[in-house]
Amino acid sequence: MNIIIIVFIMLTFISRIIVINANIHVPLLALGTILIVGTQCLYIAVFSYRLVYRQGYTLKSAFKMEDTVVKKLLILTLPILLASAVEQIIISFDRNFASNFGPEAVSALAYATRALIAISGTFITSVLIFTYPKIAEFSVIKNTSQMKKAISESIVAMCLFTIPVIAAVAMFSHPVASLLFRRGAFNVETIAVTSQLLFIYVFALFGHGLIQLITRAFIVIGNFKIPILSAVFTVVMNIIINILLTPVIGITGFALAKSISTLLGFAILLLLLRRKLGGLFLKKTIESLSKITAASVIMAFGAYFIYQYVLPFNAMLALVVAALVGMMIYGVLLLILRIHEVDYLISTAFGYIRKRAEDRRNL
Repeated sequence: MNIIIIVFIMLTFISRIIVINANIHVPLLALGTILIVGTQCLYIAVFSYRLVYRQGYTLKSAFKMEDTVVKKLLILTLPILLASAVEQIIISFDRNFASNFGPEAVSALAYATRALIAISGTFITSVLIFTYPKIAEFSVIKNTSQMKKAISESIVAMCLFTIPVIAAVAMFSHPVASLLFRRGAFNVETIAVTSQLLFIYVFALFGHGLIQLITRAFIVIGNFKIPILSAVFTVVMNIIINILLTPVIGITGFALAKSISTLLGFAILLLLLRRKLGGLFLKKTIESLSKITAASVIMAFGAYFIYQYVLPFNAMLALVVAALVGMMIYGVLLLILRIHEVDYLISTAFGYIRKRAEDRRNL
């Protein structure tokens, strides 16, 4: 997918230099998007067919809407779709509402949201890939105790990535916004607004990642109503807080409303899951989260000190060096603080990699 994206970006750039056709770069990007989706579908189809064929099965068309498996699949999919749709609904509402503050506000909001989505896709999705199968595995074999332990460890594993990212982005919101977006018509004033939004928006990352995780935990135990109601609650709260805050504090009200509503949604989901399953080792979880938070704050200040030292030479170099030093500081602190869930995440990740390697060997 990324190779195709890079190729078509390069083709678009070349077409604008050569000027074969003044508007050819627009359909080129659209064509690249179609090829990306088509290539992914083809890869999955071929890989799945080979896997099924090697296991000795045959494929035939048997899709029936009245099939109980199909019905169950649609029911299982609905909460996840709604949980994902919440993010897009909030983004659409914010953009429409932000138009009252002028085009600069809409641009700043769009770029801050884009940065947040990129961060979310990088860290949250990666953690879910490793941790969710373990929760589902214990649910299938009806081992509630181990499932609760896996949920607790997955919460900490999610925070191992989101909390340091929150600390780093909060500390470097202005340099990051300037590095990513300062070009063309994106002026100093817009950069300042975008960095303010990013500073507040990033706190929603904590709630968003844990909502994704807990929603899946509810699904594996067969409870679909709570994630749906929670998704609706989050949207409603975001709209209400937006209406209350934006007339008072302006455009930053959008970011604050999203962060507050997302954190409230997570808190309610966690309380309901705890009531459903019983204790979730919260005391031990809070202890681990305290250590992660302390390590993240120290990391952010250490990285910022390095950034200020290197900044006179080159802004981009300063940000890269600060990021590398920050990761080293965070890694060392995690080892010193001896957080149990770090071992869990590493073992889960290596188990996932080993399984993937075995699947490829079987092919």
